[in-house]
Amino acid sequence: MTWQQIVLTLLVGNVLTSVTRSIRWLGSSYVAIFGMRTGTEIMLVSTVLRNGIMVFLVAVLAYGFGWG
Repeated sequence: MTWQQIVLTLLVGNVLTSVTRSIRWLGSSYVAIFGMRTGTEIMLVSTVLRNGIMVFLVAVLAYGFGWG
């Protein structure tokens, strides 16, 4: 594997596992601090933004490496 493939694989793996991590780690913290409804909304917005940025980065890198 080339270093580009390794980087893209790690980024895609990060996107795929982030939902589980968000629920397990961030969910309990946000709910404890902000309450059930607001904490869940904050967690969802945070997860969507983080994943959106990561997917954009994967797409840019894949295109830059000539894979897109």
